[in-house]
Amino acid sequence: MVIGACRVKLRLPENGSLKGKRHVVKSLLE
Repeated sequence: MVIGACRVKLRLPENGSLKGKRHVVKSLLE
């Protein structure tokens, strides 16, 4: 989960939209 959280922080600046955030969350849950 720590690695996933780091990935989210890295991706958030690129995906500022809600769709981008949802995509990141889905990728973590899979």
